[in-house]
Amino acid sequence: MELGIILHMDFGPEVSPHQAWEDVEAQVRLAKEAGFDWVWTATEIGWRRFDALSSVVAVAALRTGLGVGSAVIILPLYNPVHVAQTFALVDILTGGQCVLGVGQGWREEEFAAAGVDFRRRFSRYVEGVQVIRRLWRDEEAHFHGRHFRLEGVSLYPRPLRPGGPPIWVGVHSPKAIRRVALLGDGWIAGSFTDIHVLQRQVSALREALAEAGRTDYQVALMREAFVARSFQDAQRAVEPYLRDKFQEYQQRVGAMPFDLSQPFSQLARGRFVMGSPEECVDQILTFLEVTGAHHFYVRMRYRGMPLEAVRDSMMLLGREVWPKVKAARS
Repeated sequence: MELGIILHMDFGPEVSPHQAWEDVEAQVRLAKEAGFDWVWTATEIGWRRFDALSSVVAVAALRTGLGVGSAVIILPLYNPVHVAQTFALVDILTGGQCVLGVGQGWREEEFAAAGVDFRRRFSRYVEGVQVIRRLWRDEEAHFHGRHFRLEGVSLYPRPLRPGGPPIWVGVHSPKAIRRVALLGDGWIAGSFTDIHVLQRQVSALREALAEAGRTDYQVALMREAFVARSFQDAQRAVEPYLRDKFQEYQQRVGAMPFDLSQPFSQLARGRFVMGSPEECVDQILTFLEVTGAHHFYVRMRYRGMPLEAVRDSMMLLGREVWPKVKAARS
């Protein structure tokens, strides 16, 4: 079982790109100090953030000994040959400690900005994974698809690991999980879903795996999280920023899978990891029991929050909470 953190890359216009990247590097160092095992990049087109594909290389080049992954790259927006080349390099830089997390995408404006037909995203997603695997596996790759074509293409550099890094897929609805999950080596569960939705998702995943006879599969669970000395302290620290984040999503998407007007304690219950160290241990154990997750990673910081505001929380999670979780699961 391993602990990871989503790197905060959502900076406002008052922060210069140079300052923002210095902040990202400081986050990586703090994650290492606090005892995390992995750091993850995530982004979307049209948001004020570093691109997930280029930033994952920059983070890997820091050579901290931490695992590095993308959670997730919207694969249909990219040429899969470029993604395969990039993650082959990341595999080398991390000593084989990386994961390519990919998603299908859901925002039409991203696809318009990239010049990609939104209606073709699923077929590009499937072919993209196939092309990447073919390039990592074969000395001379051949592929004839609807969107991509390879004729004896050789990849350089080749990944450190034969066959390349694992590919994890990020999908949400039970129908999509049954349709897409087997493309990958693992499934990434999103951070907004409550425990009842997670149960339905996991049930769909287990059915698909059983039908395919798959046992070599990883589950990664992502949660919004904040550890303090009490739930009230955690709420005071994070609620304004987290509500701002959700309201921005609602403005862009038009709907959220939960009622934003409800009290924060109700919003957090069964959905976030939040409260005292003891409360967070119990919450994480419950989520792990429901999902059978092998990897647990968190988002702990939001636009406008200084790094110092989450330092103590990261230290509590990595040094106090997580060792107790591992001991209880051993």
